[in-house]
Amino acid sequence: MKKLFVLLLSLMIIISCGSDEKKNESGNDSTESQSSIEAPGEFEAASGIDRNEAFALNYEIPQGQKMTYKLTSVATTNQKIIADSTITNEVSQTLNYIFNLESLGQADNNTRVKISIESVEISANYNGEVVSFDSKAINDEQTNLKFAEYSSLPNQSFDVVINNQGRIVEVNNITGIVDRYLEIQQAPAIKPEEREQINSQLKEQALKPLVQQLFRYLPEKETNIDSTWDLVYESPMGLYNLTNTATSTLRDVVQKDDNLVAKITTDLNVTYEGDGYIKQGEAAYQFEEPKIDGNAITYFNIEKNIVIKSELTTTTEMNVVVTAKNPSGVTETARRSDLSVNRNFIELLKVN
Repeated sequence: MKKLFVLLLSLMIIISCGSDEKKNESGNDSTESQSSIEAPGEFEAASGIDRNEAFALNYEIPQGQKMTYKLTSVATTNQKIIADSTITNEVSQTLNYIFNLESLGQADNNTRVKISIESVEISANYNGEVVSFDSKAINDEQTNLKFAEYSSLPNQSFDVVINNQGRIVEVNNITGIVDRYLEIQQAPAIKPEEREQINSQLKEQALKPLVQQLFRYLPEKETNIDSTWDLVYESPMGLYNLTNTATSTLRDVVQKDDNLVAKITTDLNVTYEGDGYIKQGEAAYQFEEPKIDGNAITYFNIEKNIVIKSELTTTTEMNVVVTAKNPSGVTETARRSDLSVNRNFIELLKVN
């Protein structure tokens, strides 16, 4: 049975191929989400609003407008492996980012935004092992190396291009981040092709999904209250191909500081393709269809074209059964279950 434990523990690579965009766009209107981001009296009823009136929701951010955001990501994972005995693992992690943004202007229905990450804080518990990191602290080389993907981000600017609907189409000018990353890794002199590979990975696998969390998908045309719009995208998860449909609804138009604010909710529907079966050597794995649920609520300033607050939650459950023969030739079975909950909170701290 020890062999089955090893096989199940080694499954992380197989089942961890999820989609960051799924987390960024999922959700529906829930009482819990609404109450947790609304301070009493923060939003007021907007007078004179016709529910049939059409509102323009887009990211045409005026050139020179500056924003500061706090992004908090809270992730928890509970894992259980059941064979002739049971192993339970629990992981929790909280990430806090402070972003400074400045609009560099619009062109061709896109807005270029300069971004700098002011700070990164990490607090985590990996099955009883407590880990923390604060980029604002004076960290030694060993600490910076351990958290290289985070310690290379602060005090380096880059820019992104977003379309009017809030999708990031380009990430540019990350030379400073790459240089700092290589400095921390003590590998400043590398081959051009290796540098380009790191450049591409940081853009597509780190910066793009991270910054995308600050923006929400908006409709292509003017929208009235109770209207909906969809974002459909595909993503892999383990042995399944997922088709994600995020349906957003303009629930209401309220008011904050004399500005009209759109209250938007989103609901995620996921369909699957694949049989979830794989055989590797003498071991066979049968993955059940993942169970994915999400809820979100966003407040979007219609006049300044930016998110004020947003909270989104996704819950993912994955189960797999592995069978393999022991040294005596007897077939044994074990089961692994993973339950992950991810919550992202966005808060606008300052705009000018």
